[in-house]
Amino acid sequence: MARFVSPHRNYAHGIRGYLPQRLGPYGDHLPEQPALEAQFGPDLRTDEDIALAKSSFRFRGLPIWENGQTVEPTYRISVFDSEVAKLQNGWTDEEEALVVDVLRNHGPIGQMYVEVIPVAASVPWNGYDGIDDADRIVDLAVGTNADIAAVIAYEKENQNRSYVVEALEAAAGDSAETIIVSA
Repeated sequence: MARFVSPHRNYAHGIRGYLPQRLGPYGDHLPEQPALEAQFGPDLRTDEDIALAKSSFRFRGLPIWENGQTVEPTYRISVFDSEVAKLQNGWTDEEEALVVDVLRNHGPIGQMYVEVIPVAASVPWNGYDGIDDADRIVDLAVGTNADIAAVIAYEKENQNRSYVVEALEAAAGDSAETIIVSA
């Protein structure tokens, strides 16, 4: 759902504190509320995350090599991916949405972390959006040697026509098959 990058190794951002089971203001029993925390870590970082962090933050206090150059700051960069955290921590959809909302709207965004905005897929070729025939799209993709995975990504992000996606996936499966000719 959302991905964030921080210039601090293993940065943790508290979302809500732990509350034990208790009586509510009207005498009703309120269930235990587990604590939520966004744990950033270095394991998920990609080259794009590193480039975003280097362009977004100033890394102060870096060690200096004997020749006077500063150490590359990549070792400090941490990443938080809400989908991975949801699976690791057993969060519900509501808890994941709460974590993302707090990180986007109520945290020190821009100072301690920034959100990674995915790059939209580009149009495979001029006039793509004007074609409705799935077979014609597949013929053009195969005929021009286009990256079928990129064409599928663009289709899913924009028009999301199921019949076109199915035809492109079938063509991708056909191109993945190895043809062996024996004589």
